[in-house]
Amino acid sequence: MKVLVVDDDPVVTEAIQSVLRMEGYEVAVRNNGAGCIAEARAWRPDLVLLDIMMPGRMSGLDVLRVLRRDSDLPVILISARAEDSYKVLGLEYADDYLVKPFSMPEMLGRIRAVMRRAAPRAPAEPTNLIQAGDLRINTETREVTHGKRQLTLTPLEFALLRVLAARPGRVFPRDELIAQVWGADVYVDPRTLAVHIRALRRKLEDDPARPEHLLTVRGVGFRYVV
Repeated sequence: MKVLVVDDDPVVTEAIQSVLRMEGYEVAVRNNGAGCIAEARAWRPDLVLLDIMMPGRMSGLDVLRVLRRDSDLPVILISARAEDSYKVLGLEYADDYLVKPFSMPEMLGRIRAVMRRAAPRAPAEPTNLIQAGDLRINTETREVTHGKRQLTLTPLEFALLRVLAARPGRVFPRDELIAQVWGADVYVDPRTLAVHIRALRRKLEDDPARPEHLLTVRGVGFRYVV
């Protein structure tokens, strides 16, 4: 598996590169946005670890938008900015968001979780269609429609909605939802889950500030209602 690491801090890139290579990954490193885009197009990595704050004209978010126009290449953003506002912006396009400083085991767990979600699903399920009211999810083609609207979701948003909509009305505790979507071996801050839920509401709900379908159950978790 090939991983492209993009960060202007050589201490960070050397540490990440060393750990990934010990785990058997092929690694390429770039230190700016233009280099990232060129390498992604030429080398075709399986995943990109992309810093948000970089020198030059293009921020990591600018680079991410270009990558998304090219393909559905899995991208994990890495940043020292832990504010929810940055996470919301990043997770509009990225598959996950890692806050610096992070541990190498956490990074490896996030990479594995993202790649599991991005992998083609085996056609072993008895049905590939989930329907909850006006919401239709095709788990084979990954097409999602709500009424007459087609929703464009990131792999993580798709995974979240798939779990919730498969059992309408059921309340999913936060830790159970995290385990089903990220994996039981990955630690995810509940605030990160909340950021993804808000991003999903913006695409799903007519009024994200007053959601009718993707609801918070205070002190417990979330549920999808038709």
